[in-house]
Amino acid sequence: MLVGRAYFGILSVDISWAMPDSNQKAKKMVTQAPETKIVDVRRIACDGGEGALGHPRVWLQISSEQGWVECPYCDTKMVHKDFRDVV
Repeated sequence: MLVGRAYFGILSVDISWAMPDSNQKAKKMVTQAPETKIVDVRRIACDGGEGALGHPRVWLQISSEQGWVECPYCDTKMVHKDFRDVV
């Protein structure tokens, strides 16, 4: 499919590309589900777990009413072991 023509001084170039079919496009848009960890303490540190590719370390507090907390950087859900069947 011809999209357009770019002009670089006296040189002109036809700009074209093949459009992917909708299935390929949908497969690329699928994201990984956030990780869920069962923990036995109420105060948790999260740094993304990937070394230099992680995120700044944050300390998270699991409330005794809710039983879980979610990291604001990587969306990992930390569930206290007492709430494993509830969440």
